[in-house]
Amino acid sequence: MKQRRFLAVAALTGVMGVVMADGGSSAVGYARCMKDSSCMPLNEIPAWWVCMQGQAVEYLILAGAMIFFATFLPRVTLSFMLFILGKFPFVREIVDDYVKFCTTSTTYLLSATLCMGAAIVGLLSPYLCRFHIYIWGIFFLMWIYSVFNVIDRLAIRRFGGKAADNSKKVVISESIKLLRLLVLVIVSMYIYLQMWQDQSLLKYSFLGMLGGAIALGFAGATHNAVGGLYLVLNAPFRVDEFIQVGAVHGHVQRVALRFTVILTLDSTNVFVPNSFFLYKPMVNYSQRPKRQVTLDIHVHPHTSVALLETLLHELHVMVQCNKNVCLVCSATVWVCISCNPDTWG
Repeated sequence: MKQRRFLAVAALTGVMGVVMADGGSSAVGYARCMKDSSCMPLNEIPAWWVCMQGQAVEYLILAGAMIFFATFLPRVTLSFMLFILGKFPFVREIVDDYVKFCTTSTTYLLSATLCMGAAIVGLLSPYLCRFHIYIWGIFFLMWIYSVFNVIDRLAIRRFGGKAADNSKKVVISESIKLLRLLVLVIVSMYIYLQMWQDQSLLKYSFLGMLGGAIALGFAGATHNAVGGLYLVLNAPFRVDEFIQVGAVHGHVQRVALRFTVILTLDSTNVFVPNSFFLYKPMVNYSQRPKRQVTLDIHVHPHTSVALLETLLHELHVMVQCNKNVCLVCSATVWVCISCNPDTWG
């Protein structure tokens, strides 16, 4: 805790005047209080303090921003980077060891780096006349993030369905997260690309982002997302129901925004893209409580009748344990009509 407070104070001390030096009245007041001198005697500190009280509110805002940058932001940034790297199997073991032994020291390193970077930014104040807009842009993006969190909770509450059915909740949540990411990218580009004061750069950046998304298969991802929304709105099946789509049949394990997980009869998880449900025929066997199933059981010609009777008896016993199953047995005897003993007809 002491080290964290020290970093917060260091951040506030090292960048005092960075945001104030944006060409406005704050920069003029700061220069006036410094008396346009790079070296001042210590007996001028009381007068400097009296002069600086006029910008107390602005410096309090600056202090809050710098404390945020020195404490909260490094932890969030490091956690996000480790989360992304942990998704790659070839570095997952290294990331786990790093999280266990190096997270705290790296957080302090990032805090010190941010403080030093803020001090360097102070030297670039003539080129950052809109720096206060960029600072407030961060808080505006955080506000948008919080708004989408509220929308996520309300949408799940309104359209989520029963508490036991999590498939709709997952699809709704992932849809809102995708929309939130798109809005945050557009707003952040609109705010931070203005530092170049070139509208053509902003326009071409949007076009480049759109072209890159299409080139990376964004159309296919959107198609699967539309299929996920179709499953939520129409609800042709639920989790744990037995369905068949195309050549895949099994129990539904999970319904996400872009894919559906089906557990087949051989205990294999099959990830089916949701776009399949838009064009391929889908059968839900669980919607009807009873259905007829025909099973052909082939036995060797030399199988004894006693063994067949034993197997049928055991099958009847198994069926009687389940009152919802009715068993009808019929036997078909094939007679040899050829001189070849291996041929039956």
